[in-house]
Amino acid sequence: MKYGSMMLLLAILIHSGFLAAEEKTYTALTEPWPPYQTYVDGKAGGYNVEFIRAIFKRAGLKVKVEVLPWARSLTTTQQEKNIFLFVVTRNEKREKSLIWIDTILPYTPYFWKLKSRKDVLVNNVQDAKKYMVGVVTLDAITQYLEKQNFEIHKNMTAVTYNVINLRKLFKGRVDLITYDIGGLAIQLKAENLDPALIERQAMIKDLAVNLWLTTGSKSDPELVAKIRQASKSLKEDGSYDRIMDPAIKLMY
Repeated sequence: MKYGSMMLLLAILIHSGFLAAEEKTYTALTEPWPPYQTYVDGKAGGYNVEFIRAIFKRAGLKVKVEVLPWARSLTTTQQEKNIFLFVVTRNEKREKSLIWIDTILPYTPYFWKLKSRKDVLVNNVQDAKKYMVGVVTLDAITQYLEKQNFEIHKNMTAVTYNVINLRKLFKGRVDLITYDIGGLAIQLKAENLDPALIERQAMIKDLAVNLWLTTGSKSDPELVAKIRQASKSLKEDGSYDRIMDPAIKLMY
């Protein structure tokens, strides 16, 4: 009887150990945004992904990066506990539903048009209202344009991934898209599209900001503090610069 009880206790402890190990693997969500976040052959990669993995490793934590549509990633993070999301534009609409852990990457978005479209001229955000802009559902740019009184189906059309907007631009189905310089260059190459056919228009100055690693407001404060400290440590010892400098240079 005593031997059986000991074996049962041992089995419980072993099982609990496995559960504890599983609990240390956290999920970090993101969207496809080459070359910063990529998804090739079922594996996440890119500059931002590499830095996120470095943060969790420095914190002594395991992480699994999943690449999903932006709207799904954002909603899941806002609703769940200890789910992480990168990279996120900080705005009033998201402020209270997320915990803002640390900045990851500076971001400078522009409007872009086909060079052949001489009728399209955008010197500022208000000029873009005259045209159809391709945006991404629940994206920060979409939310910003809505705040500037842009409307879906009137002068915006939303899709799941921004690459769809790029294809629509070249097919004449939208007049404008929004991209950073580096991301657009990589996406044009991936889609086998001629960069000479596209032309940069106005910068979206209000969204030229730092992008963040975040988690939902229900997340464990001690866990958040641990990850925040790990990110700070990587910035202080030069690891951030080594990983992220190539990505930052693509922005300008």
